[in-house]
Amino acid sequence: MSRLSVNPHAHRTRPRLVAARPDLPVPGCLASLTQPAPGAPVGAVIDLALLGARGAGKTQLLYLLIRTLRARAPELEGEEEAQHRALVAAALGGPPPPALAGPAHAIASLPAAALLDELGPGGRAACYWRTGLARSVALSVVAAAAVAGAHSLWRGGVAPMAVVLALALIAAGAAFGWVAARSRWLDLGEIEIALWDPARWPGSGTIRLHAVPPPGADGPGPEPPPGPAELHPVFSQLVRERRRRGAPWRCHAFAPVLVVNPIELGRNPELGDVGRLRRLLPVFAALGGPTPRAMVAISRWSAVEEVCRPDTDRRAVVRLRTAGMGGGGEARVSRETLRAFCLDAEDGRDGDFIVHHLRYDAGWARLAIEDQSENQDENGPGGERPDATPAAGPDGGATIALTWTDPMVGLEGEARRAFFRFVAALLRPPAAMEPVADGGAERVAADGVD
Repeated sequence: MSRLSVNPHAHRTRPRLVAARPDLPVPGCLASLTQPAPGAPVGAVIDLALLGARGAGKTQLLYLLIRTLRARAPELEGEEEAQHRALVAAALGGPPPPALAGPAHAIASLPAAALLDELGPGGRAACYWRTGLARSVALSVVAAAAVAGAHSLWRGGVAPMAVVLALALIAAGAAFGWVAARSRWLDLGEIEIALWDPARWPGSGTIRLHAVPPPGADGPGPEPPPGPAELHPVFSQLVRERRRRGAPWRCHAFAPVLVVNPIELGRNPELGDVGRLRRLLPVFAALGGPTPRAMVAISRWSAVEEVCRPDTDRRAVVRLRTAGMGGGGEARVSRETLRAFCLDAEDGRDGDFIVHHLRYDAGWARLAIEDQSENQDENGPGGERPDATPAAGPDGGATIALTWTDPMVGLEGEARRAFFRFVAALLRPPAAMEPVADGGAERVAADGVD
C-alpha cells in the first residue's frame, strides 16, 4: 500500500510548524510557517535558503524560480498566504513586497512526475539507479551468472542457451528494478519547495563576522545588520522543527544556495564577501543531514561567457559596462578570476559536502561591443551571441556592454536541467511505503499547532 493512502478522516488544514514555547523564542519568519497536512499527498518538503552578498541577485533568483515552478502553491492561510502572494505578484511584475522580520519565503508545489519529466532520460536513470535499480541489476547479474554456470556444468561447456538465459535474467531484473524505482518516485506525489530569501530581511545583504564594536570604539554603533551569524540559528531551528513535527513518512531536505554575481568578484574573490560566504557554505549545508549538498548559483552568465571567450588572453583585465536587472556602471573584471571561480568550477564533492552549480541569466542579455551597434543582438538565457571581436580598451583588455531585460520567463536550457537535477539529488524516496496509522494524522497535526 502506498504511504500516501492516508486515513480519509485525516486533518486537512495546514498545521503550524513551530508551536509557541515560553522557553524558546520563535523567529518572526517561522511564526506563520505551516507544514503540509498529514493527510495531504505531499511526500517531500525541501527548504532552499538563498545566500549571497549585497547585490548578488538573491531576490532575482527567487522570482526566477517562482516562475520556473509555475507559481504552483498549496492552499495557504493568514500571514503566510499574504507573504506568498506578495512574492508571486512581484515575480510577475508587481510591486516589491515589504521587508519582514526575518527571511521571506515562497512555497511551490512540484509533482514528482513533472520532476522526472524535467530530468530527461539520463537524469531519470540516475534517480532510479540510486533508489533500487542498481540493487536489482546487481542481483540479476549474480543470478544470471549462477544460472549460466550451472547450465554450463550440466552441458559440459558454454552453450548458447545459457547465454540467452543469462541475458534474459539480467533484462528482467533491470526492467523490474526500473518499474519499482519509478513507483517509489511517483509515490512521493507532490514535492513542496520552500524558497527562503533573506534579502527581504532589512540589512541582510551585508556580511558581518563580528557582532561587537572593534576595540577603541566610543560605544556601540547602530545595530548591525543580520548576517550568517543571525541566519544560521533561524535555519537550524527550521530544520529541527521540520524533522521533529513533520510527518514521519515524509522526506525532508535542506540546502543552501549561494548566489554569486561574477561582476562583483574583483581580482581576489577569496578575500571578499563571496569568499567568506563560500567558506561558510559547508556550515549551512551540514543542516541538510548526513549527505549535505549545496548549490552555487552564478548569475549574469552572459557576462562570464563573453569575457572568457576561448580566443582571449586569460591574464587580461576587462572593462565591463552593465545595465538593467540590477546592473549599473562600469566594473573591471579579471578573466583568470572568472575562469577559476565560475567557468572551470565543476560539480562534485568538496570536502565533506557535495556542491552543484547553476549558471543562468535572470533575464535576456543584450550585448554591445564598443561602438559596434551592428553587432547587437538579443538572446535568451544561455543563448548564443554574435561572433564579434571586442574593441581594445585603454588597459589593453576588452570593453563590453551588457544590458539585461526581464521578459518574465523562467530558467531555460541547461540551467533549467541543472536546477531540477539538484532538486532530485536532494531526495531519496524511502523504500517502505507505509500508510498513515489510525489517529496518527490527528496526533501529528495537533502537535504542530499552537
